[in-house]
Amino acid sequence: MDKPLHLHSAEVPQKHEHGHCGYESFRRKLLPRGGDFTVTQYEIPPGKAAFPYHYHLKNEECFYILSGKGLLRTPQGEREVNAGDFLFFPANESGAHKLTNCSETENLVYLDFDRANDLDVCIYPDSDKIGIWGRDCNKLYSTKQALSYYEGEAKPMKTIVCFGDSITAQDFSPDGSPRLTVLLQRAFPDCSVHNAGISGDNTRDALARLAADVLAHAPDAVTVFLGTNDTAEHNRLTLAEYETNLREIIAQIGTAKIVLITPAPIDESLPHNRLNADLTQFAAAAGRVAAQTGCRCIDLYPLMAARTDYPALLSDGLHFNAAGYEFLVPLVAAELREILR
Repeated sequence: MDKPLHLHSAEVPQKHEHGHCGYESFRRKLLPRGGDFTVTQYEIPPGKAAFPYHYHLKNEECFYILSGKGLLRTPQGEREVNAGDFLFFPANESGAHKLTNCSETENLVYLDFDRANDLDVCIYPDSDKIGIWGRDCNKLYSTKQALSYYEGEAKPMKTIVCFGDSITAQDFSPDGSPRLTVLLQRAFPDCSVHNAGISGDNTRDALARLAADVLAHAPDAVTVFLGTNDTAEHNRLTLAEYETNLREIIAQIGTAKIVLITPAPIDESLPHNRLNADLTQFAAAAGRVAAQTGCRCIDLYPLMAARTDYPALLSDGLHFNAAGYEFLVPLVAAELREILR
C-alpha cells in the first residue's frame, strides 16, 4: 500500500469462517495483502480457535489481545493470555502456536500482524501437513498426497448450503443481528454452513449460478428460499417458469437434500412492487412442486400470514428482522436435522 489509511474497524466487512469442528472466527481484513504485511482483526467464539497448531517458515506473526482470554499453546506448553498481551511468533519451529478462546461466555478479540512474503511454508505438526501459501499458491500436502485443509484434525463436517435471495444473503443485518446462516451455524456447530444468497435473485438467476454456488460445495443439505423476486414488477417471471426452475434446482441438487421454503408475505402498507395475491400463488406453486418431487417443504406463507402481527417480523415490510429469523430458523433447523441424521 502506497498511501495512508484511516478507517474504523466497523467499516470493514466481517467474514465468518467455520470450516471444521473446533474452528470458527469472524475476521476483518484491516490491511489486506498488497504490501509487506497484513493486519487482521479476529473475533473467536468461546471454545473455538481460528487455526490448528502450526508454524511458518517465512512469515513472522504478532498478536495483540484486545479483549477476552485465550489459551496459547506453544512448544513450551500452554498458558493463558489476556487483554493487553502482545505475542510474537518467529518464522521457525519455536514459533509454533495455537490460540483457543478458553472463556465460556466472552469472545476473544485480537489483532494479527503478519509478514506478507510472496511465498510461505506452513507446518502443521499435529496432522503432518505442509502448507504452501502465497499470492498465487495455496496448497496443502502430506508426505504422500495432497490433503484438504483440515485433514487429520477431526472427522469431516457435513455441509449445509443456504441458497436464496436477499433474505438469505449476508450473515448479519445492518443492526448487527445475526441472520439465517449464522443462526443455523449456531444450531449446527458440527456442520459447515455456507451462504449462497444473492440480493435480487429470482429462480432464473439462481439456476444460472447453481453449479458454482451450491453444487461445488458437495452439500449434504440445502435450503432453497426463492420466489419473492419472481413476483416483483422489475424481475417478474411467470408462474410456469417459477415452477420449472424450482423443479430443475431440485433435480440437480437431489430431492433428499432439500428444504424448500415458500415465499413469505409482505407488508402491503409499504411499497415493494409486489402483491400478496401474487405471493400466495407462488407459495402454493412451491408447495405443489415439493409435494410432487417429494422434497421437504416449509410452507412459510400461511404460517406467517396466520399471525395478525406478522409485519412485526419484517424490518422494512419485505426483509426479515431479528424476530423474523427467530421465527424462521427453528422451522428450518427441524427439517435439516431430519436430513442430516
